[in-house]
Amino acid sequence: MLGLLGAWNEFRNHRDLRGGMLLGLALVRPQLVLVAVLVLLWQRRWAALAGFAICCAAAATASLAVVGWTGLVRYGQLLLVISRVHDMYNVHPQSMMCWRGLVCQIRQTSDAAKVFPWWSLGVAMALVALAMAWRGRWHPSSPSFDLQWALTIVVTVFCSPHLHTHDCSLLLIAGVLTARFIADGASTVLQKRVLIAVLGLGELSLSYIPLVGRALVGTGRAGYQIAVWSIVPFLLAAILVLAVVLVRHRIALRSSG
Repeated sequence: MLGLLGAWNEFRNHRDLRGGMLLGLALVRPQLVLVAVLVLLWQRRWAALAGFAICCAAAATASLAVVGWTGLVRYGQLLLVISRVHDMYNVHPQSMMCWRGLVCQIRQTSDAAKVFPWWSLGVAMALVALAMAWRGRWHPSSPSFDLQWALTIVVTVFCSPHLHTHDCSLLLIAGVLTARFIADGASTVLQKRVLIAVLGLGELSLSYIPLVGRALVGTGRAGYQIAVWSIVPFLLAAILVLAVVLVRHRIALRSSG
């Protein structure tokens, strides 16, 4: 959370190098930083990417000093293996509150090979929506930058191949940034109403429905699976709404200019 929030703040203040370095703090959870890095590549923010590379090099050097080359190689192998592990070592893909978790439930399997085509399709669609929202020049001083970063975080959670329940706390940042965009006054009345509805739906989907579900079926895996059906469709709807609002906002600014 600190890495993504700190990076947003630095980018807002036109400090790309420091923003990229702060983004590197999220490398403790590498799957939660990849989407933001793709955004930087799409926008050709070379200074930010240089900062991220510096942080990667520092982390690799420190790790090499502590665990050696063999430890680094084994860690890389572990990252590849963990995506295929299911229902052991406390890894239960059907309980993950992301697109992979929902696909696993729909397909009634946690086998990564069997769900990979459907997971890839959903990820591709989400990334296309994100690319459309980030189309155009990098403008961190614009109110829309807050909403763009919020969408980046939502897509990050949605696309993650491995997600813990507490990783959904990243959506708090997305909610705050969306509220900032609404409060700025740059959006139309309709856009404000739609975004407020998204925030309300998010509160319902992320908090109340999972709590009621776990109260009814218990705190085991069944409770988590109810939460998946509540949260992931909301993430999908939020991606669609935020992307549409951003595209229409950009078109309106271009027409008025």
